[in-house]
Amino acid sequence: MNNEKIGFIGGGNICDAIINGILKSSLLTCENIFLYDISKEQCEKFRKKGITVMLSEKEVAEVCDYLFLTVKPQNYEEVLNAVKEGINETTVIITVAPGITTDYIRKMLGENFRVLRTMPNTPALVGEGVTAYAFSDNYFEERKVFSRELLNSFSSAYEMKECHLDAIISVSGSSPAYVYMFINAIAKSAKEQGIDYDTAILMAAKTVIGSAKLLLAASDTPEMLIEKVCSKGGTTIKAVESLKNDNFDEIINKAMKECTKRAIEMRK
Repeated sequence: MNNEKIGFIGGGNICDAIINGILKSSLLTCENIFLYDISKEQCEKFRKKGITVMLSEKEVAEVCDYLFLTVKPQNYEEVLNAVKEGINETTVIITVAPGITTDYIRKMLGENFRVLRTMPNTPALVGEGVTAYAFSDNYFEERKVFSRELLNSFSSAYEMKECHLDAIISVSGSSPAYVYMFINAIAKSAKEQGIDYDTAILMAAKTVIGSAKLLLAASDTPEMLIEKVCSKGGTTIKAVESLKNDNFDEIINKAMKECTKRAIEMRK
């Protein structure tokens, strides 16, 4: 059991997912976790979990070794100004928002601060999250092991260069929305063909889960698995040909690049 103290500013869904993962992994106990949120309702929810709820951002900053800023990008300036007086240069700042760079945090707080920039996603709420992350160039070398354990407690974490974190949003941060659109489109088509919509949602969602697990378990590439499902002259190949004719790959490519473009705009 570790004795590091972890703080959270903002108690939304991603905060909830992170805390649940940390506690489930037994990396830390409730006594090591502190939180502040402007919502009394949110605060009460975390109190019931045994989390210590503080009266201000400054109070959280004063007691924590690692500080998650689990707020929306537009709230970062306000939150950073609020924690300035309570924080010190040994505290690790952990960001979870698109467009918030390590340089931005250090510009706001001071060049000596260490920053862990992360991009988790919402499947962390059910223990299936993915997080891309990058350390600031001055990060504590001796604290990297625990930092990785922390991220892996609530997700599968992948370290990469910070210059790739804008694009990774389109790969894992925003892509759950594409998957939901895909499942919904299948269910709506099923309804048009006389199948119960809710049943189609369940069947399509379970098929997506199973297909993803098969891809991760197999040594085959996605293209090889597509070929295995497509029998010559069969049903699947007609659907795949239709998607190809409608430029399915290019539709996804365009959407992802729009996502990355917006992330870059937010950073600027």
